[in-house]
Amino acid sequence: MSALGKRPGLLQALVMFVALGVGGWSCAGDGSLNSQTQTPVSAGEAGQHEPSTTTTSPLQKDETRVRVHASGGEAAEVVAEIADDREERSQGLMHRENLPRDRGMLFVYEVEGNYAFWMKDTSIPLDMIFIDKAQRVVGVVERAQPHTTEPRSVSSPSRYILEVNGGWAEEHQVTIGDRVDFDPSPTL
Repeated sequence: MSALGKRPGLLQALVMFVALGVGGWSCAGDGSLNSQTQTPVSAGEAGQHEPSTTTTSPLQKDETRVRVHASGGEAAEVVAEIADDREERSQGLMHRENLPRDRGMLFVYEVEGNYAFWMKDTSIPLDMIFIDKAQRVVGVVERAQPHTTEPRSVSSPSRYILEVNGGWAEEHQVTIGDRVDFDPSPTL
């Protein structure tokens, strides 16, 4: 099912992948990255911020509550759309006109790998929080510059990447090693 069919309100966009020529890395056919592959994925478009909505509202079918237990502060929570197949991960948050402060997108991969994202067709900065299979933060890219194709990644393998509005990670003191919970847990 397309991302549009699963999540009403998404604007249709072209699926864009760019293979990186970084060291011994090559493009995987499924868009996933591991020690053998690396493909940038669009980070998405978010535009102006909307007023926050309550995170206690009912979840849609393809959403999860993501709670980051920041070592430098209190737990912070967002409701995240789940992008768990190639089409959804390619679409990401592209062509969005807004992203509420308490919302985001959780990219879910079958295996841990070194994933890279780009900001093409994205209109506001986003934070990218990279999370490993043990559900620990392994890296954060803060305020990724919009409308660029520069790949954003971290040096540690991850299985989940949470995209939120730029500044969210700093505001909530998110750092490497912080524990992350999903409710419900995303499954493939």
